[in-house]
Amino acid sequence: MRQATVPALKRHGFTLIEVLVVIAILITLASLTLGSVLKGMQFIRAANTERTMQKVSVRIASKLEALQKEAQGRQDLSPNLLALAAGDRRRARAILLNFLVKWHTPMHYDEIVQNVGQSAFFWNSSGAPHPITLQLNARRGSRTGGLNNPAVRGACLALIYESLGSLDDMTGAELQDTDGDGLPEILDGWGRPMVYYRWPVLYLNSTGQNRIERDAFPLQKWGTDLYDPQGLLDLRKTENFNPNNPLGWYQTPLPSPPFPGVTCGVWFETNLHPLRLPTDSQRNPVYCPWQIVSAGPDGQLGLSGPFMSIANAQQEYDNLYSYRLGIGLSGQ
Repeated sequence: MRQATVPALKRHGFTLIEVLVVIAILITLASLTLGSVLKGMQFIRAANTERTMQKVSVRIASKLEALQKEAQGRQDLSPNLLALAAGDRRRARAILLNFLVKWHTPMHYDEIVQNVGQSAFFWNSSGAPHPITLQLNARRGSRTGGLNNPAVRGACLALIYESLGSLDDMTGAELQDTDGDGLPEILDGWGRPMVYYRWPVLYLNSTGQNRIERDAFPLQKWGTDLYDPQGLLDLRKTENFNPNNPLGWYQTPLPSPPFPGVTCGVWFETNLHPLRLPTDSQRNPVYCPWQIVSAGPDGQLGLSGPFMSIANAQQEYDNLYSYRLGIGLSGQ
């Protein structure tokens, strides 16, 4: 006797377990792809940042080299400059170089204003300001702002770059007015203003654990002021600083008026940058090359003050391309 057979039901879908497995595989593939894409984007942004840094760095480096020659050959040394140098013409030219660097590369708007009056006081015997200070002040207009405003710092970097040529070789991604004040800023690959440090005089703590100093700068570069290669302001020399001789340059009183009743060294450090004091063994400055700094992918600069000190010892240091470029280690 024949028995009827029930035909097997055809499957038209997936089981719940199969669906979950497929979803898990897709999520894994998507996360791997997304991670690669994000990593690639970060690489492109970092490369764009380094390319912009190199473009600006080459122009500034060329100007600073020219300023060294200008200071060395200067004959018209103003009475105020000679007073600040305690009458020594060679030391006066070393101080003049520091002034010229400051006047040509201001870090913020308020410093541009200060440079006009300062150059009128020190530039020449006639009392006329240095032309670059008038040029930059005219471009500043009525704008104000100090060190704590990254957009102001980025705009001043653009003004420096423009004063040394033009802005025509900057792309739209590199140059934008992010704060709407009418002057563009030079931006990194993440679209944030880059900042310029003229005298990054870093200090060692008692244990020497400052990561930027330890990792970015060779030991043989430490303690050498790039704007005083002959050591005419080096306080390790007794003619410049002598605890037992108040006639050393650092301790020489300035005439009052026109100075405010301080010594040559104190005025220099207050208005230009710190010097290496031999009596302060735990805070010997590390004279680093001028730097252009990007906050990098985390958007946190991690540096504070006009001399590139470390804001947070635990924080990773920022984009080091310009640091390495400044000391001839680019690409190593």
